[in-house]
Amino acid sequence: MISGNQLKLLSVLGLLSCASFSVLDGVLRQSDGQGVAQTLTKNKVRSAQSPLHAIMRGSSVAIQTSKLRVLFAVRTNIRNYETKIPALLKTWASVLPEEDLFIVSTKAAQIAMGPSYSFKVQSTECFDDRYVGLTCIEAHIHLFAAQEAGEFDWLFVVDEDVYVQVQNLKEVLSYLDPFAPRLYGTPGCGGDVCKKVGAGLCGGGGYAVSRQSLLRMISNHSTYVRDLMHTPGADTYCDVAVACVAEERELKVESLPGLYPWYMHNRTQFQSTLESLSPLPLSYHYTKPTEMLDIHLQFRKRRKEI
Repeated sequence: MISGNQLKLLSVLGLLSCASFSVLDGVLRQSDGQGVAQTLTKNKVRSAQSPLHAIMRGSSVAIQTSKLRVLFAVRTNIRNYETKIPALLKTWASVLPEEDLFIVSTKAAQIAMGPSYSFKVQSTECFDDRYVGLTCIEAHIHLFAAQEAGEFDWLFVVDEDVYVQVQNLKEVLSYLDPFAPRLYGTPGCGGDVCKKVGAGLCGGGGYAVSRQSLLRMISNHSTYVRDLMHTPGADTYCDVAVACVAEERELKVESLPGLYPWYMHNRTQFQSTLESLSPLPLSYHYTKPTEMLDIHLQFRKRRKEI
């Protein structure tokens, strides 16, 4: 039978929210008529078709989130230095060690956050646009993480208008296998433009890639910026280009429940995601600075109530 720890893990990963499940003779079956089954063997769940291709050994062997190093990378431009960047630094990013957050743009800056503290924005030689220039910034983010950030477990990449629930994200990532050739995000955008037709990536909610998978993507450090910028889709959407390169390098793009790449106009639905336990809320795209503060305060209040 499925243990309490295993059910807790499935809930954390959002696997119980996609369809109804039934348990029969040690087999967890998804009751959606598609015949997907996850068989428990020696306390493990294995399924190549699961939304998160992870080995489940129970919560006792998940990497402790305090020991898990997740790098958070933010792509931006100079027009956000006085608005969106201060908003994220005051909210979700305020809980991060300074060395675990890097913001990359086309122009270096020191974002003043008080009389004695400022945050450095790293510069590149990329064009200041939302198209191929953003793909260029994306490539520099990957190279910085691979070459200069030291040892880490996961890289999570977002735009400057994304609110990230850091604690939830780390908890979910702690259950995933960093050695599996995967890129986790929201599949579905632009996969048909790649040389190797694949799942594509709707990257507005961010995406996570382990250090091992990132190094696999960067086959040649000296040409990587050029390679990514000349990938199909690079002149329109950087996330599509990332997915193309990932799948060319035999990484599978898989769903990470709890990422919200699109703005939710239905605020009742939005509120329900904030309070959800399955899946846990991980990120919200198209978040204005005032909304970012409101979301942050709601999460702080919920933590105090637990």
